[in-house]
Amino acid sequence: MAISRWILLLLSAAMIAGLAGCGGSTTNVQNPPAPPSTPVSIAFQPAPAASVTLNSATPMTAVVSNDPSNAGVDWALLCQSSTNCGTLNPLHTSSGAPAVYMPPDSISGNTQAVTIEAFATADHTQNVAAGITVTGFAGSLKGTYVFETRGIDANGPFQLAGVILMDGNGGITSGEQTHSDILLSVSDPISGGSYTIGADGRGTLTINTADQNIGQQGIENLSLVFLSSSHALIATLDNPLLNPSFETSSGTLDLQTSTTAPMGGFAFTVNGTDLSLGPMAIGGVLKITSPKTISGAGSVADQDDAGAVFPNATLSGTVTNPDGFGSLKFNLTTAFAPAPVQFTGYMVDALHIKLIESDNNGSGTGFGSTSGLAIGQGAATGTFTKDAAFAGTYVFGILGQDLFALPTSLASVGRFTADSSGHL
Repeated sequence: MAISRWILLLLSAAMIAGLAGCGGSTTNVQNPPAPPSTPVSIAFQPAPAASVTLNSATPMTAVVSNDPSNAGVDWALLCQSSTNCGTLNPLHTSSGAPAVYMPPDSISGNTQAVTIEAFATADHTQNVAAGITVTGFAGSLKGTYVFETRGIDANGPFQLAGVILMDGNGGITSGEQTHSDILLSVSDPISGGSYTIGADGRGTLTINTADQNIGQQGIENLSLVFLSSSHALIATLDNPLLNPSFETSSGTLDLQTSTTAPMGGFAFTVNGTDLSLGPMAIGGVLKITSPKTISGAGSVADQDDAGAVFPNATLSGTVTNPDGFGSLKFNLTTAFAPAPVQFTGYMVDALHIKLIESDNNGSGTGFGSTSGLAIGQGAATGTFTKDAAFAGTYVFGILGQDLFALPTSLASVGRFTADSSGHL
């Protein structure tokens, strides 16, 4: 029994000594960690422009990294619902190859936001987006503009003239206008409107009034051709979604630069019809000698009414002060009219005033339906009294009506040379 205990003690000591010889610890065996993986990524290279203009083709490039499959880039183009975003082509490219964004031909207002997204084809969770502002050309027309057109409506020849305030962002904020035909001449405030200009300079002009008898239920829709920030051409262009206006007309849009009360001599010419639809034209000189007064000395007019000519008629009257839109009234007394003739003028600048006849109140007592232009003679007023004042080569254009009473049935353009001695 004692011998067995000693044997166990010796074995235990040997085991402890063996463990001590091994360092007295245990070893844990583990697999080495996996090498870190590099995920697919994508980025615009270079960064897209923040804004582009309507007529610009803009390349967009995205580069995909860590894609051993070289799957490339998928593209998407987004914008506000029901808005023309333009185009983005192609919708799939190789990494680093461009997709080209082309804005729409025109936009509402002067700016439009679009978003262009680029996705790594190998992993669509990896994507980048760029917000881009498309800028139009409505900012090219900003300020107060005088417009005028003439043409034909359901009643025959008609004229339209007025002033609008354009905000440079595709909006019309206010204005006033006069519309005249053989039945009635009426002036109305303009409550608002809009305009656009496309990449090629063509656009639209919409003018809102409260008069349901004008245009298309109070809305006048016109086309626009931009020439410069101070001048454009306009023409009636009905909205096909509204009842037709039965109007065709064309004219101009001019930047207003002065509303100072006119003084001195103004040569003027107007044409249209009398109230019997006979063709009528009037030309002459208005000499404003003091505020609100048109002097009978130095003022004169010639009239041709359906072939009946009345030359060198006496002329005098009054003129009102311009209102906030540069609109004024000429009230004229002349030998060829039994009652005063009134023109509403819209000032373009100190020397140019658009004229539209506004004496027809619908009762049949008006004089006619005419419109035209007055041009200031400036410091030379009163000096155009001799043949020598008219010399040189001139280009002329005439639009009117022949004696068959067909509207706008006469047109003539040409050139002549005046020799300063009364001869052409």
